[in-house]
Amino acid sequence: MRFLILFASLILLAGCTTTETPTPQPPPAPLAPTCEEYCPTQPHVECVGQWNISGTYPDCNCEFVCDVEETVEEPEPPPVEEPEELEDIVPRTDKSVSELLDDGLLKSRVGFFSENDGKFEITEYKWMRSDLPDAGPGDISFDRAPATDVKFDGETIDSIRGAGLLVFEEGSTSEVRGLIIFMDKTTSLDGMENFDVEYFPSVDHRTMELCSVQSKDLSMDMESNWISKYFIKCEDVESS
Repeated sequence: MRFLILFASLILLAGCTTTETPTPQPPPAPLAPTCEEYCPTQPHVECVGQWNISGTYPDCNCEFVCDVEETVEEPEPPPVEEPEELEDIVPRTDKSVSELLDDGLLKSRVGFFSENDGKFEITEYKWMRSDLPDAGPGDISFDRAPATDVKFDGETIDSIRGAGLLVFEEGSTSEVRGLIIFMDKTTSLDGMENFDVEYFPSVDHRTMELCSVQSKDLSMDMESNWISKYFIKCEDVESS
């Protein structure tokens, strides 16, 4: 009996001291990605847009759709109009130099009295090249009035055809308004700010001082020759 108890005890003791080795478990299977997770990892065209995704992994339909930029059509610029030639827009005149001077002197007279009040003594000088057919008997002229009869800062302008000057005097003050006519498109007066006008320097010398061009009118005669009309103003006049 004692032997059986001892044997049973040994069996129990052996069972308590034996270590049981655990069976290794396989790692959990990774979860499959969704198509929404899978598609953004795929290459696509370089543009601004968004994914169009459908299907179930691994049968995903991944389509990257580019945004369509709204194009604004620029209106076509209006056609550029060719500028008209100056010869096509300047007025034509059939007036003589004498008639142009009369018109210009009247304009100068009206312009002066629109700016000044008072009683003025007015002296008129009118000169034309005598070799022109419209030089009348009442005009100041000689057998052949040269361009040197009127000088600007001591210089002659050969294209001069007429000059009309009005001297307005009140007491010791004087002012000159007038018109100079040239048969040319441009003259040296275009670049002058202040200049003197010498009138008949060899006979009855008058010097109009501190003159300036107030305005310039361009026109053409009926033969398409240029006519330049310079309206001038001078601050004083000297005689010698």
